[in-house]
Amino acid sequence: MVQSFCMVLWCGPQKMSTSDMADVSYKIIKTLKEFGEELDHKYLKVHKKKDAKEFDFTKENLEKLIEKSINKEGKVLFNDLPRRLGFFSSMNEDKSSGLSIGIGGTNPALNNSVTISLPYGGFSGFADRKSDFYNLFKNLVSIFKPYFAFVYNNFNKQLAEDFWSNKPTYVHWLNFYSNATIDIIGKKRIESLDNVEWVKSGCFIKLQDEPIDIENPEHLLLQKRVSEQMELI
Repeated sequence: MVQSFCMVLWCGPQKMSTSDMADVSYKIIKTLKEFGEELDHKYLKVHKKKDAKEFDFTKENLEKLIEKSINKEGKVLFNDLPRRLGFFSSMNEDKSSGLSIGIGGTNPALNNSVTISLPYGGFSGFADRKSDFYNLFKNLVSIFKPYFAFVYNNFNKQLAEDFWSNKPTYVHWLNFYSNATIDIIGKKRIESLDNVEWVKSGCFIKLQDEPIDIENPEHLLLQKRVSEQMELI
């Protein structure tokens, strides 16, 4: 089965100027581009993909795009909601990666977020770059400063996280927990795990070297066992 994967970063309220939002967004886009063509999000999302044109990625153009993305209803502006930006990497659907950024929201009821959907087929083209991908994940965490970030298999929908929860519900292939999230889970539970990398802002957990394959029972059993060990399920 051809499988696909998604990287997600969730952040709480962000009080930021338009310039700061553009700066963070630019760093995210640049970091993804440096990974390789697969994650070079050249195109701005539009209603009809065939009408898409390459976007000129400068900080100034991103600022203009962010200013246009203020949520509004008639003349009423909702400045507390995240500004949402969307891009994709290729006109070829099978080779395209999608990037969604929600940034600068101050409403505590809504997460700011970064979501990267990898090209269809997932890691078939990343087979020799798993270490690079893990470093990419860590770099994006450093830029966006989420309270929770993870990489999961899109075909394992029952393990998708609750967007409204402040606590993970499962351990995924790659994970990041902020110090606040560690306090909620319990540090001792995390200390009992293998493959934990502690950093000043929290910790990274790599469940195994390979991304989760939903057709591999051993992968799913490990995921379930570690999630139970952490008392997430």
